Amino acid sequence: MSERLATIGALVLVAVLATSESADPDLGFHLATGRAVLTTGAIPATNVLTFAEPDHPWINQQWLPATAFTLAYEAAGFAGTLLLRIALVVATAAFVLAAARRLDAKPEIAAAACALGAWAAAFRFVERPLLASNLALAIVLWSCAGALRSPRPLRHVAVAGLAASVAVHLHAGALFSLIAMIVLAVALALEPLAARVVGRDALPRAREGAIALVAATVGAVALAAITLALYHPHGLAVLGVPLQMASDPYLGEHLVEFRPPWDQPLRVLWPYWALVITSALVVLATWRRAPLPYVAMIALGIAISLRHARFADLAWIFVAPPLAALASTLRMPRALPVVIAIVALVDRAAIAPPAIGPAAAVWPAPLFDAIDAHRIVGPAYVQDGWAGPFLARFWPRERVYFHPSFEAYSDAHFRRYQSIRYGEPGWDDALDDAGVQLVVMKHTSPRERAFQEGRPNLRQHLAASDAWAFVAFDELGMVLVRRHGPNAPIAARSPSFVDADRMGFTRRPRDSRAGLEELAQRGPWSVRLALLLAIARADDGDDEGARALLEAAASSARGDPRIDAARRVIEATRRR
Repeated sequence: MSERLATIGALVLVAVLATSESADPDLGFHLATGRAVLTTGAIPATNVLTFAEPDHPWINQQWLPATAFTLAYEAAGFAGTLLLRIALVVATAAFVLAAARRLDAKPEIAAAACALGAWAAAFRFVERPLLASNLALAIVLWSCAGALRSPRPLRHVAVAGLAASVAVHLHAGALFSLIAMIVLAVALALEPLAARVVGRDALPRAREGAIALVAATVGAVALAAITLALYHPHGLAVLGVPLQMASDPYLGEHLVEFRPPWDQPLRVLWPYWALVITSALVVLATWRRAPLPYVAMIALGIAISLRHARFADLAWIFVAPPLAALASTLRMPRALPVVIAIVALVDRAAIAPPAIGPAAAVWPAPLFDAIDAHRIVGPAYVQDGWAGPFLARFWPRERVYFHPSFEAYSDAHFRRYQSIRYGEPGWDDALDDAGVQLVVMKHTSPRERAFQEGRPNLRQHLAASDAWAFVAFDELGMVLVRRHGPNAPIAARSPSFVDADRMGFTRRPRDSRAGLEELAQRGPWSVRLALLLAIARADDGDDEGARALLEAAASSARGDPRIDAARRVIEATRRR
């Protein structure tokens, strides 16, 4: 396989793997961030997206890529953000391939390693500023790869230092570029000793390369500090954000992406485990002739990603070049990249087929449309998974109680947000004190229900309160407003005492019938709404109306166990 064909094939594969729905809720938060920058003409120093802690310092380390995504969205909607995503990911892949070739990897093996790594990281190919810092990391490692094989390492590490200093202005993930340079410097310093121990030739000018890398790292930090001080309200503090978040055990428990890979669905992560196992086997097979910096990069990438599954994309960038170089010393099938590409495409098509536009579960358009249509106003308490899309849709008209930029809030406020969500004592006083008029929540997830051991949470408390009314709900979540306040006109025509989350009622179902009938008229329609209204009609003596709704639900959701459950509830109602 020619080098050009292998390179083009790998890049096309990566482009396809990066083409999927916009399924990351943080895109909405970044769009609002970019809008704030464009609106004010400055980097916000405080949390302008919240009404709850608007004066809290906001170490906004990702404003520049966020603004780029905002400009892309304003130009072409989700197609624009998708194109920017693909461009950043493909550019990263190009430098991964180039780094592998600099380490003397064979073209087809470089393509295979890049394909395997990209497949393992594909679930992280999302419209987030981390794509910019990932590209910078790939450039840093490409530059370092040149230094490892060159008799004149200084010019290569100078490029690495410059790329790392630029990365600091893009995203806090720039920290990993600096870590990579330090780890490589240590590995290069130890390379002559490691070579003597196993009886092989050391990399040329290893110690000179180590000194050059240390100098480049110090220069990168100094240049970043100077340039940040010229314009950023918080300066070099941006580099501390990932360390703060990664070391917080509370985030590790409550955020999916902060959990280790063994605590993630194997269906999604099995390509990652294939990368880890392949890397381990190749290192074991080549350990006598493997240069220490190669092994160090593989170990670093795997170690970081084993801490948090969200760093699988870093594993790809760290691991693929040295893995390709070591595997090139072994006998490998020439068709290997083609096989990996076919399996990767089939696998990803089953999980996230190529598409343009927002994922419905992440961007609940029908619920947001209801807020718009009825001119509902906040202040709004929005579940963090939807806070980003909510801000993208409604900021600056509306702000939120909490959004998932954790460094922009005090720890006490984040704990208060969670205590409200879990319905802990004092939830109602906290909402009253904040003046919350609007609540937007997803339905309780199975993991959240297990974590709470089935205890009532905010959703159940609001359903049982006559102070709150449902404006809309569907299969994804719900919108509630206070009965007394600026949303009183729409609340007067909306039901209370409906536990849409648990598919039940907190009072007699017939008491909620009129409001549910109103919801059925104005939408959004859903099987959940149809079944709850059927129960309310039956409880009110309207058996024919209940039967019609059951038939409509059954025709649109065949085999749904909730339909039989609703029938049993209706039969029990009749007997009562």
